[in-house]
Amino acid sequence: MNKTKEFLKNHVIITAMISCIAFLAIYFSVEKLMPSEKALELYLNGNPTLNLLISDAKRIAAIGLFTFPMMIYLGTFEISGIKTTKGLKKGLILGLGVILLSWGIVAYSMMDTLKISIEAGVFSWSDWSFKGIGLALLVSLTCLMIGVFEETLCRGVIFLNMLEKWGNSRKGLYKAVIISALPFGLFHLINLTSATYGADKWAIVFQVIYATAFGIFSAVLYLRCKNIWALILVHAIIDFAQLSFYIFIPSDIIYEMDKLTVMTQSNFISQSIQYVLFTLGLLASAYIMMRKVKVKRLNEASYNANIAG
Repeated sequence: MNKTKEFLKNHVIITAMISCIAFLAIYFSVEKLMPSEKALELYLNGNPTLNLLISDAKRIAAIGLFTFPMMIYLGTFEISGIKTTKGLKKGLILGLGVILLSWGIVAYSMMDTLKISIEAGVFSWSDWSFKGIGLALLVSLTCLMIGVFEETLCRGVIFLNMLEKWGNSRKGLYKAVIISALPFGLFHLINLTSATYGADKWAIVFQVIYATAFGIFSAVLYLRCKNIWALILVHAIIDFAQLSFYIFIPSDIIYEMDKLTVMTQSNFISQSIQYVLFTLGLLASAYIMMRKVKVKRLNEASYNANIAG
């Protein structure tokens, strides 16, 4: 093992910080190369296609230029389960409860949003129509790319590197699970720079909180199924619940609907309850799964995640 690799594997907090900085550098560099103003103009005229494509381009660049190479370099690519379907079914079954909870919360929230929007004259049911298979596939691809990028970076690079360092004790497992979830939550502060989401500051604060809880859930899910594809698909399916409305409602109307539902004093309690409910659901699921995780002495040369029962 060369000195650089040895340093990165022994100083896992520094490796996590380097990974976050590399992500931000690639993310914003690619964004500067993209026609973002044109994408926003089209978005505000009802066409989210270019906006979604730019979002995909930023994540594909980060995956290709950093997360996959870093996983291979650190040796976490093999142990992530990315080359096999073993454990995939188990992971999807374990994640089903959280998927159903998220879809239920999104459905309730969206019905409330539609009601408010109809009363304000922003939306009518005549605006609701299927926008085509092309946009449906693009939204699905965007959700998948979000899942691939965020799970390979935060679990494939950061968590698995911490797991190899600390995973030979139960205390170490908790340490790896919790600390690796923090950058995942903090990444959602990027939404403050978004023209479409940045106005809702309180919602973004709650995003950081429940994203951290999701990071904990996702890391524990890996300990149980040992297949990163399960994490990616659960993540993508949850995101699809929110982004699927682009398939039926023009993006300019969604933009106006979002402005109507910005968290204010009048709706703070009702909206915060939804965020808190999802956060508690994630943490409860993680706790239940973690109780069945069995710690075994890890052999650094043959670490194959023999941690979970």
